[in-house]
Order: sequence, then C-alpha cells, then structure tokens
Amino acid sequence: MNDKQIQIQSAILELENPYPNDNLITCYKDFLKVRDFLPYYKYNPKVFQSLVDLTSEIWYKNQRINRISLLESLKKYGKNRDKERGENIIDLPIETKTRIFLLFKGCFDEPERLSANQINDAKNLCNYLLINIVLRVEEEKWLCENTGLSENVLNRVLRYPIKSEVITNWVKGNYNMDIYRIRRAELASWLIDEDPNFEIDKRTLILDFGYFNISDVKAIQEYENEVAVNNIIKERELNGILSSKNLFDDMESNPELISSIPELRLTHRHFGISLDSSKDSRLHIPDFKKMCKNFYANIDTTFKITMLWAIAYSRLDSKLKSELLKKYYCEETYWSFFKICKRLKLIKSLKWLKDRQH
Repeated sequence: MNDKQIQIQSAILELENPYPNDNLITCYKDFLKVRDFLPYYKYNPKVFQSLVDLTSEIWYKNQRINRISLLESLKKYGKNRDKERGENIIDLPIETKTRIFLLFKGCFDEPERLSANQINDAKNLCNYLLINIVLRVEEEKWLCENTGLSENVLNRVLRYPIKSEVITNWVKGNYNMDIYRIRRAELASWLIDEDPNFEIDKRTLILDFGYFNISDVKAIQEYENEVAVNNIIKERELNGILSSKNLFDDMESNPELISSIPELRLTHRHFGISLDSSKDSRLHIPDFKKMCKNFYANIDTTFKITMLWAIAYSRLDSKLKSELLKKYYCEETYWSFFKICKRLKLIKSLKWLKDRQH
C-alpha cells in the first residue's frame, strides 16, 4: 500500500474497530502487513500473545527485523486491553509474562542486539509492558538484585502490583540507603503493606532532606566546574578557528570543536523549593538557608503528605487505604489527599473530603 491507502485503511479500521482473528499474526511477514493497523483492532488476548511469542522467538536471531517496531506495537495493542478492561493487575499466561520479562532483562544482559540509539527506547518499551504484571519469585529476585542498572528496574520493584515477600525484604535492607531516599514514600509503602500502622520517622525525613541538600550542593559545584572548563575550551577553540584559513572547513572536519553544553541535574523534591534570586533563574538553584528554615517549620505537613503518598502506593485494599488516608488529612494536605482519592477512584473518601470544605 502507498501512504494514502494506509491512511484510508487506518481510518476505516478505526471506525469499524473490528475484532481480529486469532491467527492475525503468525510470522514476521504477517506482522509487517498489519503493523500500521494493529492499534485499530479490538483487543484479542491470543493476538497479543502471538505477538509476544513472535518477538521473543526472533529477538536473538540474526535475521533483519525491526525490534523497536515490534515492542512499539505490543505497547500500542496492549493499551487497547487496558482501555477495555481497566484492571490494575494484568492477567496473562505465565509463559507470556516470562517472555516479556526476558525481553526486558535482555535489554540489559545483551544490549548488542540493538543499536546504541535503540537501547533506551527498548528498555522503556519493555518497562511499560511489565507494568502491573505479576512475576515469578526468581524474576522478582532479579529485579531486586539489579535496581542499580536503571530507574526502570527500580520502578518495577517499588511499584510492583501485589505484596511480595522478596520485595518487602529488599526494602527492609535498603530503606536507609542514600541512593533510594528520594523514593521515601514508595519504600514506606512496602512496610505499610506488612504493618498498616507503620509511620515514617520524622528523623528519617530530616536525614533525607540533608542528603538532598548535600547532593545538590555537589551537583552545583560540579556544574560550575564544567562550565568553567567548557568556557576555557571554547575560548581556545575559537582562537584556533579564527586563526584558521577556512572556518567552515575546520568545523566540518572537526565537529568536536563544538563543546557539549553542561547540564545541571538537581534532586527532584516533592515539596516546595525556595530559589536563590542571586543565581541564574533558568537553573532553579535552591536558596538552601531559606529552604532549611521552611522545611523545619513545615515538617509536620511534609510528614503527613509523605504518609498520604506511602498509603496510596501501598498494596492494601481500597477500604483500608481510605481509613488510613483520613488520619493524615488537614488543610495543608488537601491537594495531595484530593489527587490520591481521584487517582485511586475512592468515591467515598472524596465525599468525606467534600463534607469538610466550608
């Protein structure tokens, strides 16, 4: 088909929204024929499983295939399932779940199957496919043992859809690790799973805050050093270019003459940040003195908001979550309470919240 025919056929299928035959995809040639149209079909679990099987079977073969296109199609077609069923936990055959997990694992273990530009895309797509999927114990263990590989792996651990002894034990062993402090609410959610009366110690929040400050000060110093070095390099390069007989030839044959621009990466905090007005406003550099003053003055609110999100992230049933959330509601935590109730579809809690507004 030419581009216009594909466009027209896509429009027809989008309007008809047909239910596909179980054997819609049996080989890679079948996939190529329907790839552009797959998102417009109703969800058929057998078609999804066939596509997972196909992707898994040919992933490690040397034949010419578009691995990213296969993963993108799985993601798009999987969304049709999520729209129709709307379940938190995705019910798939054990073999299918394992194959998805092995695709995710393979992105880290054997990245040579992908080009350098494809690796991150593949990791993100496989990560999406694993959301709300319950794995086997040995697969849970692999995730816990490899959280340092990627934020995606850590997300699959902390946001696992059901209670897990493996993950609970991992959390207990890593609860006070500096590198995980920014995920305090999610870490605490696993301890709440085990003991619904668990509360985060305010001293832990203070240590978290101190670690964020130290990390940001270090990041700012490294950024300023990079900028200084970059400026020196640019000045030298500029002098060299200006002394050259042919400016454009120099830049074309030596693209490395254009220095990379440093990037300032600060901690993504979950509470208000006071900015240093004496610094470049585009960099959003914190005013640490003012921020410390505000933090200690409002630590009770920070505690309550963190507890609200920890309860929200937990795997407790909705009824118990609703009761626990009420304990940490106050005027200062209104927006967090509202967002959580809306996200979790806690209608009774929203009505309870409404009655308290005057």
